[in-house]
Amino acid sequence: MRCLASFEEWRLRRLLALIVAGLALVVATAVAGARVEAQQPRSAAEDYTATVARLKSLAEKGEADAQYELGVLYFRGQGLPRDVDESARLYRLAADQGQVRAQVALAQFYQHGIGVPRDDAEAARLLARAVARGDARAQYLLALCYGKGQGVPRDDAEALRLLRLSVGQDDTAALNLLGNMYEHGQGVPQDHAEAMKLYQRSAAHGDTRARQFVAMFSALDAGKVSGDTIEIPLRARGGVLVVPALIDQSVFATFVVDSGAADVAIPDPVAEAMRKAGKLSDADFTGTANRRLADGTIVKARTFVIRTLRVGTKVLENVKASQIPGKGSPLLGQSFLQRFSAWSIDNGRQLLVLKELPQ
Repeated sequence: MRCLASFEEWRLRRLLALIVAGLALVVATAVAGARVEAQQPRSAAEDYTATVARLKSLAEKGEADAQYELGVLYFRGQGLPRDVDESARLYRLAADQGQVRAQVALAQFYQHGIGVPRDDAEAARLLARAVARGDARAQYLLALCYGKGQGVPRDDAEALRLLRLSVGQDDTAALNLLGNMYEHGQGVPQDHAEAMKLYQRSAAHGDTRARQFVAMFSALDAGKVSGDTIEIPLRARGGVLVVPALIDQSVFATFVVDSGAADVAIPDPVAEAMRKAGKLSDADFTGTANRRLADGTIVKARTFVIRTLRVGTKVLENVKASQIPGKGSPLLGQSFLQRFSAWSIDNGRQLLVLKELPQ
Protein backbone atom coordinates (compact mmCIF):
# COMPACT_ATOMS: atom_id res chain seq x y z
CA MET A 1 0.00 0.00 0.00
CA ARG A 2 1.27 3.45 -0.80
CA CYS A 3 2.13 5.92 1.91
CA LEU A 4 0.85 8.58 -0.48
CA ALA A 5 -2.63 7.17 -0.11
CA SER A 6 -5.90 7.95 -1.77
CA PHE A 7 -8.60 9.18 0.57
CA GLU A 8 -10.15 5.71 0.71
CA GLU A 9 -6.81 4.42 2.06
CA TRP A 10 -6.72 7.07 4.77
CA ARG A 11 -7.53 5.48 8.13
CA LEU A 12 -10.30 7.96 8.77
CA ARG A 13 -12.34 6.05 6.17
CA ARG A 14 -13.73 7.34 2.89
CA LEU A 15 -13.40 10.92 1.73
CA LEU A 16 -14.80 12.65 -1.41
CA ALA A 17 -14.04 10.81 -4.65
CA LEU A 18 -13.61 14.15 -6.58
CA ILE A 19 -10.45 14.70 -4.50
CA VAL A 20 -8.94 11.24 -5.18
CA ALA A 21 -7.93 12.42 -8.63
CA GLY A 22 -6.49 15.55 -7.09
CA LEU A 23 -4.28 13.53 -4.76
CA ALA A 24 -3.04 11.43 -7.66
CA LEU A 25 -1.54 14.59 -9.15
CA VAL A 26 0.93 14.74 -6.27
CA VAL A 27 2.76 11.78 -7.78
CA ALA A 28 3.33 13.65 -11.02
CA THR A 29 4.22 17.01 -9.51
CA ALA A 30 5.80 16.62 -6.09
CA VAL A 31 7.83 13.58 -7.17
CA ALA A 32 9.31 15.63 -9.96
CA GLY A 33 9.79 18.63 -7.69
CA ALA A 34 7.65 21.67 -7.21
CA ARG A 35 9.43 23.65 -9.94
CA VAL A 36 12.72 24.18 -11.72
CA GLU A 37 14.12 27.44 -10.49
CA ALA A 38 16.42 27.72 -13.47
CA GLN A 39 15.36 30.17 -16.16
CA GLN A 40 12.44 28.82 -18.15
CA PRO A 41 13.51 28.04 -21.72
CA ARG A 42 12.51 30.82 -24.10
CA SER A 43 12.73 28.99 -27.37
CA ALA A 44 13.86 25.37 -27.29
CA ALA A 45 16.92 23.17 -27.13
CA GLU A 46 19.50 25.99 -26.94
CA ASP A 47 18.02 27.31 -23.70
CA TYR A 48 17.80 23.82 -22.16
CA THR A 49 21.35 23.08 -23.29
CA ALA A 50 22.63 26.20 -21.58
CA THR A 51 20.58 25.46 -18.46
CA VAL A 52 21.78 21.85 -18.26
CA ALA A 53 25.41 22.87 -18.77
CA ARG A 54 25.18 25.48 -16.01
CA LEU A 55 23.43 23.11 -13.59
CA LYS A 56 25.89 20.29 -14.27
CA SER A 57 28.80 22.58 -13.52
CA LEU A 58 27.25 23.74 -10.25
CA ALA A 59 26.10 20.22 -9.30
CA GLU A 60 29.62 18.83 -9.77
CA LYS A 61 30.84 21.48 -7.36
CA GLY A 62 28.34 20.19 -4.79
CA GLU A 63 25.73 22.96 -5.06
CA ALA A 64 22.58 21.37 -3.56
CA ASP A 65 19.99 23.49 -5.38
CA ALA A 66 21.65 22.73 -8.72
CA GLN A 67 21.70 19.01 -7.90
CA TYR A 68 17.99 19.10 -7.16
CA GLU A 69 17.11 21.13 -10.25
CA LEU A 70 19.21 18.88 -12.48
CA GLY A 71 17.48 15.88 -10.91
CA VAL A 72 14.14 17.38 -11.91
CA LEU A 73 15.31 17.76 -15.51
CA TYR A 74 16.50 14.15 -15.59
CA PHE A 75 13.16 12.99 -14.21
CA ARG A 76 11.21 15.02 -16.76
CA GLY A 77 13.55 14.31 -19.66
CA GLN A 78 13.93 18.03 -20.37
CA GLY A 79 17.14 18.98 -22.14
CA LEU A 80 18.61 15.50 -21.67
CA PRO A 81 17.43 11.85 -21.79
CA ARG A 82 14.99 10.84 -19.05
CA ASP A 83 16.90 8.92 -16.38
CA VAL A 84 15.13 8.25 -13.07
CA ASP A 85 18.20 6.53 -11.62
CA GLU A 86 20.32 9.63 -12.21
CA SER A 87 17.47 11.78 -10.90
CA ALA A 88 17.38 9.73 -7.69
CA ARG A 89 21.18 9.97 -7.33
CA LEU A 90 21.10 13.75 -7.65
CA TYR A 91 18.15 14.05 -5.27
CA ARG A 92 20.12 11.99 -2.74
CA LEU A 93 23.17 14.27 -3.04
CA ALA A 94 21.00 17.34 -2.52
CA ALA A 95 18.91 15.74 0.24
CA ASP A 96 22.03 14.80 2.20
CA GLN A 97 22.92 18.48 2.21
CA GLY A 98 19.52 19.40 3.61
CA GLN A 99 17.84 20.54 0.37
CA VAL A 100 14.21 20.27 1.45
CA ARG A 101 12.56 19.84 -1.95
CA ALA A 102 15.03 17.09 -2.78
CA GLN A 103 14.15 15.34 0.48
CA VAL A 104 10.45 15.43 -0.36
CA ALA A 105 11.00 14.30 -3.96
CA LEU A 106 13.33 11.47 -2.94
CA ALA A 107 10.88 10.38 -0.23
CA GLN A 108 8.22 9.90 -2.89
CA PHE A 109 10.72 8.01 -5.06
CA TYR A 110 11.10 5.59 -2.14
CA GLN A 111 7.35 5.39 -1.69
CA HIS A 112 6.85 4.33 -5.29
CA GLY A 113 10.11 2.53 -6.03
CA ILE A 114 11.22 5.06 -8.65
CA GLY A 115 14.96 4.89 -9.24
CA VAL A 116 15.43 3.31 -5.81
CA PRO A 117 14.06 0.22 -4.02
CA ARG A 118 10.69 0.86 -2.42
CA ASP A 119 11.21 1.68 1.26
CA ASP A 120 8.43 3.30 3.32
CA ALA A 121 10.65 3.72 6.36
CA GLU A 122 13.28 5.64 4.40
CA ALA A 123 10.53 7.74 2.83
CA ALA A 124 9.17 8.65 6.26
CA ARG A 125 12.67 9.45 7.52
CA LEU A 126 13.27 11.85 4.64
CA LEU A 127 9.88 13.47 5.14
CA ALA A 128 10.60 13.92 8.84
CA ARG A 129 13.81 15.78 7.95
CA ALA A 130 11.85 18.10 5.68
CA VAL A 131 9.14 18.55 8.34
CA ALA A 132 11.84 19.67 10.78
CA ARG A 133 12.57 22.47 8.33
CA GLY A 134 8.89 23.45 8.24
CA ASP A 135 8.06 22.22 4.72
CA ALA A 136 4.28 22.20 4.17
CA ARG A 137 4.15 19.40 1.59
CA ALA A 138 6.31 17.19 3.79
CA GLN A 139 3.96 17.84 6.71
CA TYR A 140 1.02 16.75 4.58
CA LEU A 141 2.71 13.62 3.19
CA LEU A 142 4.03 12.54 6.59
CA ALA A 143 0.53 13.06 8.03
CA LEU A 144 -0.72 10.52 5.50
CA CYS A 145 2.04 8.11 6.55
CA TYR A 146 1.03 8.37 10.21
CA GLY A 147 -2.63 8.02 9.32
CA LYS A 148 -1.97 4.71 7.59
CA GLY A 149 1.04 3.52 9.57
CA GLN A 150 3.32 3.38 6.52
CA GLY A 151 6.98 3.60 7.47
CA VAL A 152 6.03 4.85 10.94
CA PRO A 153 3.72 3.55 13.69
CA ARG A 154 0.10 4.49 13.12
CA ASP A 155 -0.70 7.61 15.11
CA ASP A 156 -3.90 9.51 14.32
CA ALA A 157 -3.11 12.34 16.72
CA GLU A 158 0.26 12.96 15.06
CA ALA A 159 -1.33 12.70 11.64
CA LEU A 160 -3.89 15.38 12.52
CA ARG A 161 -1.20 17.60 14.10
CA LEU A 162 0.94 17.46 10.95
CA LEU A 163 -2.08 18.00 8.73
CA ARG A 164 -2.99 21.15 10.64
CA LEU A 165 0.59 22.42 10.31
CA SER A 166 0.40 21.94 6.55
CA VAL A 167 -3.01 23.63 6.43
CA GLY A 168 -1.50 26.54 8.32
CA GLN A 169 0.85 27.05 5.37
CA ASP A 170 -2.02 26.78 2.85
CA ASP A 171 -0.91 23.53 1.22
CA THR A 172 -3.86 22.90 -1.09
CA ALA A 173 -3.92 19.10 -0.73
CA ALA A 174 -3.93 19.47 3.06
CA LEU A 175 -6.68 22.09 2.91
CA ASN A 176 -8.80 19.79 0.76
CA LEU A 177 -8.24 16.77 2.99
CA LEU A 178 -8.99 18.56 6.26
CA GLY A 179 -11.98 20.25 4.63
CA ASN A 180 -13.33 16.85 3.68
CA MET A 181 -12.78 15.51 7.19
CA TYR A 182 -14.79 18.41 8.63
CA GLU A 183 -17.46 17.92 6.01
CA HIS A 184 -18.03 14.30 6.99
CA GLY A 185 -17.02 14.45 10.68
CA GLN A 186 -14.20 11.95 10.16
CA GLY A 187 -11.50 12.38 12.77
CA VAL A 188 -12.85 15.83 13.70
CA PRO A 189 -16.29 17.15 14.68
CA GLN A 190 -18.56 17.59 11.66
CA ASP A 191 -18.61 21.27 10.72
CA HIS A 192 -19.78 22.23 7.24
CA ALA A 193 -18.94 25.90 7.74
CA GLU A 194 -15.34 25.05 8.61
CA ALA A 195 -15.16 22.67 5.64
CA MET A 196 -16.29 25.43 3.29
CA LYS A 197 -13.68 27.84 4.70
CA LEU A 198 -10.93 25.33 4.01
CA TYR A 199 -12.15 24.62 0.48
CA GLN A 200 -12.37 28.35 -0.20
CA ARG A 201 -8.78 28.86 0.99
CA SER A 202 -7.61 26.11 -1.33
CA ALA A 203 -9.63 27.53 -4.23
CA ALA A 204 -8.11 30.97 -3.60
CA HIS A 205 -4.70 29.41 -4.23
CA GLY A 206 -5.88 28.21 -7.63
CA ASP A 207 -6.75 24.59 -6.82
CA THR A 208 -9.17 23.47 -9.53
CA ARG A 209 -10.86 20.73 -7.52
CA ALA A 210 -11.34 22.99 -4.53
CA ARG A 211 -13.10 25.42 -6.84
CA GLN A 212 -15.35 22.57 -7.95
CA PHE A 213 -16.09 21.75 -4.30
CA VAL A 214 -16.96 25.35 -3.51
CA ALA A 215 -19.26 25.57 -6.52
CA MET A 216 -20.83 22.22 -5.66
CA PHE A 217 -21.58 23.02 -2.04
CA SER A 218 -22.67 26.55 -2.86
CA ALA A 219 -25.23 25.01 -5.20
CA LEU A 220 -26.35 22.52 -2.55
CA ASP A 221 -26.61 25.15 0.16
CA ALA A 222 -28.57 27.58 -2.03
CA GLY A 223 -32.29 27.93 -1.53
CA LYS A 224 -34.36 28.34 1.55
CA VAL A 225 -36.72 26.57 3.92
CA SER A 226 -39.94 28.23 5.05
CA GLY A 227 -42.11 26.18 7.34
CA ASP A 228 -42.83 22.92 5.52
CA THR A 229 -41.73 24.30 2.14
CA ILE A 230 -38.27 23.79 0.66
CA GLU A 231 -37.21 25.85 -2.36
CA ILE A 232 -34.19 24.59 -4.28
CA PRO A 233 -32.69 26.58 -7.19
CA LEU A 234 -32.60 24.85 -10.57
CA ARG A 235 -29.87 25.38 -13.13
CA ALA A 236 -30.30 25.55 -16.90
CA ARG A 237 -28.27 22.95 -18.77
CA GLY A 238 -28.72 21.77 -22.34
CA GLY A 239 -32.16 23.31 -22.63
CA VAL A 240 -33.52 21.68 -19.45
CA LEU A 241 -33.55 22.62 -15.78
CA VAL A 242 -31.49 20.43 -13.48
CA VAL A 243 -31.02 20.24 -9.73
CA PRO A 244 -27.64 19.52 -8.09
CA ALA A 245 -27.48 16.62 -5.63
CA LEU A 246 -24.93 14.73 -3.55
CA ILE A 247 -25.10 10.93 -3.52
CA ASP A 248 -23.94 9.10 -0.38
CA GLN A 249 -21.92 12.15 0.72
CA SER A 250 -19.42 11.45 -2.05
CA VAL A 251 -20.64 11.82 -5.63
CA PHE A 252 -22.01 15.06 -7.04
CA ALA A 253 -24.45 14.95 -9.97
CA THR A 254 -27.09 17.15 -11.57
CA PHE A 255 -30.54 15.57 -11.98
CA VAL A 256 -33.45 16.19 -14.28
CA VAL A 257 -36.71 16.14 -12.30
CA ASP A 258 -38.81 13.46 -14.03
CA SER A 259 -42.11 12.37 -12.51
CA GLY A 260 -42.40 9.70 -15.20
CA ALA A 261 -39.39 7.84 -13.85
CA ALA A 262 -40.24 5.15 -11.30
CA ASP A 263 -37.21 5.86 -9.18
CA VAL A 264 -33.93 7.75 -9.13
CA ALA A 265 -32.12 6.83 -12.34
CA ILE A 266 -28.33 6.65 -12.19
CA PRO A 267 -26.54 6.41 -15.56
CA ASP A 268 -23.36 4.37 -15.98
CA PRO A 269 -20.81 7.21 -15.49
CA VAL A 270 -22.37 8.25 -12.16
CA ALA A 271 -22.60 4.61 -11.04
CA GLU A 272 -18.92 4.19 -11.88
CA ALA A 273 -18.06 7.27 -9.79
CA MET A 274 -20.00 5.69 -6.90
CA ARG A 275 -18.00 2.49 -7.30
CA LYS A 276 -14.73 4.40 -7.21
CA ALA A 277 -15.89 6.17 -4.06
CA GLY A 278 -16.68 2.82 -2.42
CA LYS A 279 -20.42 3.57 -2.40
CA LEU A 280 -21.63 0.91 -4.82
CA SER A 281 -20.65 -2.72 -5.35
CA ASP A 282 -22.21 -5.80 -6.95
CA ALA A 283 -23.46 -6.84 -3.51
CA ASP A 284 -25.62 -3.69 -3.34
CA PHE A 285 -27.84 -4.59 -6.29
CA THR A 286 -31.24 -5.99 -5.40
CA GLY A 287 -32.50 -7.13 -8.81
CA THR A 288 -33.49 -5.84 -12.25
CA ALA A 289 -36.48 -3.92 -13.59
CA ASN A 290 -37.63 -2.20 -16.76
CA ARG A 291 -37.11 1.54 -16.57
CA ARG A 292 -38.08 4.42 -18.86
CA LEU A 293 -35.42 6.91 -19.93
CA ALA A 294 -36.11 10.61 -20.38
CA ASP A 295 -36.60 10.08 -24.13
CA GLY A 296 -39.20 7.37 -23.49
CA THR A 297 -36.92 4.40 -24.25
CA ILE A 298 -37.50 1.35 -22.04
CA VAL A 299 -34.32 -0.36 -20.77
CA LYS A 300 -33.53 -3.12 -18.30
CA ALA A 301 -31.81 -1.63 -15.25
CA ARG A 302 -30.18 -3.00 -12.11
CA THR A 303 -31.85 -1.78 -8.92
CA PHE A 304 -30.21 -0.74 -5.65
CA VAL A 305 -30.73 1.65 -2.73
CA ILE A 306 -28.93 4.96 -2.32
CA ARG A 307 -28.03 5.32 1.34
CA THR A 308 -28.28 9.12 1.41
CA LEU A 309 -29.35 11.58 -1.28
CA ARG A 310 -28.94 15.28 -0.57
CA VAL A 311 -30.89 17.72 -2.74
CA GLY A 312 -30.39 21.27 -1.59
CA THR A 313 -30.35 21.14 2.20
CA LYS A 314 -32.70 18.14 2.29
CA VAL A 315 -31.16 14.73 2.93
CA LEU A 316 -33.20 11.57 2.32
CA GLU A 317 -32.11 8.10 3.39
CA ASN A 318 -32.62 4.76 1.62
CA VAL A 319 -33.82 6.03 -1.73
CA LYS A 320 -34.63 3.39 -4.38
CA ALA A 321 -32.53 3.77 -7.51
CA SER A 322 -31.68 2.07 -10.79
CA GLN A 323 -28.47 1.95 -12.77
CA ILE A 324 -29.46 2.68 -16.34
CA PRO A 325 -27.14 1.87 -19.25
CA GLY A 326 -25.53 4.65 -21.23
CA LYS A 327 -24.51 8.22 -20.53
CA GLY A 328 -27.88 9.88 -20.20
CA SER A 329 -28.95 12.36 -17.56
CA PRO A 330 -29.58 11.25 -13.98
CA LEU A 331 -33.30 11.40 -13.24
CA LEU A 332 -34.97 12.42 -10.00
CA GLY A 333 -37.98 10.14 -10.17
CA GLN A 334 -40.87 8.99 -8.01
CA SER A 335 -38.79 7.23 -5.34
CA PHE A 336 -37.60 10.74 -4.44
CA LEU A 337 -40.68 12.82 -5.25
CA GLN A 338 -43.10 10.57 -3.32
CA ARG A 339 -41.20 11.30 -0.11
CA PHE A 340 -42.94 14.70 -0.11
CA SER A 341 -46.59 15.64 0.20
CA ALA A 342 -46.34 17.79 -2.93
CA TRP A 343 -43.78 19.11 -5.37
CA SER A 344 -43.72 21.57 -8.25
CA ILE A 345 -41.37 23.43 -10.54
CA ASP A 346 -41.54 27.22 -10.53
CA ASN A 347 -40.33 27.99 -14.06
CA GLY A 348 -40.41 31.73 -13.52
CA ARG A 349 -38.06 31.65 -10.56
CA GLN A 350 -36.36 28.41 -11.67
CA LEU A 351 -37.05 26.61 -8.39
CA LEU A 352 -37.91 23.07 -7.36
CA VAL A 353 -40.52 23.47 -4.62
CA LEU A 354 -40.99 20.58 -2.17
CA LYS A 355 -43.52 20.35 0.64
CA GLU A 356 -42.65 18.13 3.58
CA LEU A 357 -44.97 15.33 4.68
CA PRO A 358 -46.83 16.01 7.94
CA GLN A 359 -44.88 14.86 10.97
